[in-house]
Amino acid sequence: MAKTVAEMDTELTAKALKVINLIKKPFTQFTKDFAALAVSREELAPKFMKAFGLYQAETAKTFVDFVRYLVPEVGKSRNEYRSHRAYQAADYLRRLASQAARGGRKANMTAAERANVPATPTEAVARVIASMLTLIPQDQQERVYQAVHTELHWSERQVTRLQNQVEHADPLVIAKLPRGVQIPALKLSFPEKDGVEEKVA
Repeated sequence: MAKTVAEMDTELTAKALKVINLIKKPFTQFTKDFAALAVSREELAPKFMKAFGLYQAETAKTFVDFVRYLVPEVGKSRNEYRSHRAYQAADYLRRLASQAARGGRKANMTAAERANVPATPTEAVARVIASMLTLIPQDQQERVYQAVHTELHWSERQVTRLQNQVEHADPLVIAKLPRGVQIPALKLSFPEKDGVEEKVA
């Protein structure tokens, strides 16, 4: 029979043990099959991070230690734990909880405060690309996304999401050419690799 957290470790208080034991079962199920999760991701994420907060406050240990505490099979080296499904699921819950917390804080802000919230890295990239596209002929704009896929190793899903963001993003700057001046046909290429310039197909 699998041991409970309380049976595995006695350095935690009853309060922390109770909260951690409550999320252990749904978290284990979460790592095995997202679709079979008994509670929704949005419900589990804040509970999971609350349990981690109690664990960290009482042990001064890291997030990885907490995941390993729940799933002892998680490796200790960076490559081992980052490739383990339990850590990946836990990190997903951490990001989900962080996004929800940011959304909650933003909802309580005034319009002026929301206007001055720093852009996320993805929002910034989308606005920069939107600025670039004003200088690139429409029939060649797809090559920018090909380069993102090839050079940055983004998945097709990530590139599609970026394209959607760019379409709705306000360009950071807008270049205006003098009247009568047209942008010459561009020949886009990747940076040189081993001294060879690789053309974009």
